[in-house]
Amino acid sequence: MNALAVPGAYVVGAVPFTQIVALRLVGTDLRAVGTGTVSGTGLYRIAGLWPLIVGGGLDVAKGAAAALLAGSDQTLGVLVSAAVVIGHCWSVFLRGAGGRGISPALGALAVWFWPGALILLAGLALGRLSKETALAALVSDLLLVLVLGAVKGGWGLALGLAVVLPMLVKRVLGNARPGSTRRRVYLNRLLFDADHHPSAPTLDSATLQTSMELLAGRVEHHRQDLNRLNVYPVPDGDTGDNLVALMKSVTERLAGSDDVAEAIAAGALRGGRGSSGVIFGQALRGFVSDVTPDAPGLAAALTAAATAQVRTPPGFHS
Repeated sequence: MNALAVPGAYVVGAVPFTQIVALRLVGTDLRAVGTGTVSGTGLYRIAGLWPLIVGGGLDVAKGAAAALLAGSDQTLGVLVSAAVVIGHCWSVFLRGAGGRGISPALGALAVWFWPGALILLAGLALGRLSKETALAALVSDLLLVLVLGAVKGGWGLALGLAVVLPMLVKRVLGNARPGSTRRRVYLNRLLFDADHHPSAPTLDSATLQTSMELLAGRVEHHRQDLNRLNVYPVPDGDTGDNLVALMKSVTERLAGSDDVAEAIAAGALRGGRGSSGVIFGQALRGFVSDVTPDAPGLAAALTAAATAQVRTPPGFHS
């Protein structure tokens, strides 16, 4: 029995109850929702309260069931508690995807040290009230380890680390690899459970589409000025015409498109003509390919550019 307890706890933890409920009730794969975390939060967003109660309750129950596999063996209890949380965070049934591990941790703690479960619940409640859920959860995780160590000694410290460390690792690694700014993303995930600071500006599809439409308008406005530019090697006098054609292709692709970035890339590819059109079209395609990892920085830059355009002094030609 003891030899099978730890792998058994992992398998129990890996059963994705919230995913099963989401697929059964609304036919939605939680890995395609938001950050791709298979969690009660994602289930609540797409299905509501009662499905959350069912799916979340089963996830808590599997944590308790795994803890009971250890019987009265405290050392084994630490191992199975870690295994059930790890199984939930990196499920073999979801090809390594999973949740944050809070629900099975609550179940395991309810068996071994019920005040610990209350600490995690209090952190969730305070986070909800203060609208700082991620920070409150992080503080409650750290507090749990300290309290368990103080009350239960070395075994308590081991139990606290067994359930908290997998949750923190999953929180930092997430379900997707970060882009170019890895250190910043990992720090933001640890502190805010998000790839960017909550107060950072975000770049959504509507903002990106509006920016392209504004750019098309400015290019059209300065068409004749642009025609006088010499784009090496041939001063053919149609730089502005080429850029207008390019932006027209982009805006036409944007009309009615659900994927703004893809529409911009396709429009830039098909609309590029002449040296200027091809060069600028490739620049646009490179821009949209980096939108996801650099969204906060791009949003800040676009916001600043729009503000500067609105505040352009009279008589100044941008």
